[in-house]
Amino acid sequence: MFRVVLLAAWLAAALAATAAGGDETEVVGRVDGQGVTRAELERFIARKYRARPLGKSLLDELRDRLLVAQAVAEHRIATRPEDIDRAYAELDRRVQQETEGAESLDSVLRQKGTSPEEFRIYLGRLVQVRSVIRIERGLDPEAPVPDDDVRRWLEERAGKVAIVRDPDKLAEGVYLEVGGEAIRETQFGREILLGLTRSDCGRELDELLRERVLAWRFAARKLALTGQDLDAAIERERQQYASNPQTRDIPYEEVLKHLGTTAAERRRDPGFRSGAMLLKLARDLFSDEELERYYRDNPDRFGPSVRVRHILIRVAPPDSPFGVGATAEAALARLQAIRSRLVAGDASFEDIARQESEDRSKFTGGELGFLHRADPPGAEFTAAAFALEVGAISAPVRTRHGYHLIQVTEKKPAPPFAEVQGRILRARAADWFREAVNEAGLVNHYAARPPEEDAAGEPGSSDAQRS
Repeated sequence: MFRVVLLAAWLAAALAATAAGGDETEVVGRVDGQGVTRAELERFIARKYRARPLGKSLLDELRDRLLVAQAVAEHRIATRPEDIDRAYAELDRRVQQETEGAESLDSVLRQKGTSPEEFRIYLGRLVQVRSVIRIERGLDPEAPVPDDDVRRWLEERAGKVAIVRDPDKLAEGVYLEVGGEAIRETQFGREILLGLTRSDCGRELDELLRERVLAWRFAARKLALTGQDLDAAIERERQQYASNPQTRDIPYEEVLKHLGTTAAERRRDPGFRSGAMLLKLARDLFSDEELERYYRDNPDRFGPSVRVRHILIRVAPPDSPFGVGATAEAALARLQAIRSRLVAGDASFEDIARQESEDRSKFTGGELGFLHRADPPGAEFTAAAFALEVGAISAPVRTRHGYHLIQVTEKKPAPPFAEVQGRILRARAADWFREAVNEAGLVNHYAARPPEEDAAGEPGSSDAQRS
């Protein structure tokens, strides 16, 4: 019951915002002095989220909304205010009953930032579906229609509607077709945009502005992204997952499935395409001679490496209000006791890392893979690691994260240039892109705090979590 109410609250807010509308020609940011409009941001968001869990869920919601609207029009149903009042009162009664009076419908809606007026928009749809079901079944106008019947009615009709996968229609911006009506790219992007906080919108716009910096410079060099470029990018990503200790034993397709996507959808993803574009641009910008010179000038990034495991005990930052981590003294004492157990041979490093370490590497026995001197988690960590012999265990090492015990399991000499040329190219591409973004003079209007927030001193709500 609560899940239905909370989902409906989100949908009601989106519906109300949609009714309010928005100016698609509004300039929301600038790159190299040129304006980027709200409609362009909506299209970018649509392409980004279409294949992600949030986007798939919203497409389902939009499909259901169209199905209801078409059935209502077919049966010429008008919703009376008293019908919505009665449905609101019934939901309120059920919420209070399920929570033994601890919550009401109004309090649940407040928690989701939705007003009763906005929620009534959703209830109007619910009342309409029940009216359609009564007509189609020949029931009395006041006959009760259970929630399960409403769900089944939507599921039966939704099963006959497919989300558009035809590349030609997608290229035309058609995402969903229901009974001759279409949900297009800009409408889909607008729905997602309306569900985001201002700071979330700012992050999405920042990503779009950076994409424009890259795309315009890519086009200026008369380059084009081909199917072969995307095939190569897919293979690079496959190899990256295969070399990651946490995913190396999982097939690439299974990793993508866990992330809610496929290789075909990755090829259409704006961020993925930008990565392939940046690498192709870097190949055009940097000769082999320049890359080899960069290799010689940066031995800390491309020279000798060590394979390490670690055990981390976190230290809380000074005056932390969250209480995450121990005091420095307590963390050090705990790590020293752990080191004594390791030296005594009570258990293997991997087993104790799984039991005691306070970061995600605990699930792989503290494994961090091969590190160079310039790699995270910092100079103190890598300096201690490079000073160790293979198999040795360090004394406690302090970094900004806390205290670590480090064990080196393998050492490698500097690889030849040809072996790391691809990695050097990616490093140079990242350096070039940072400089290009700085030179482009990005302007993000969502990044500026609105006047009402300045006056209040604190934002009105926290950032929404996204999929």
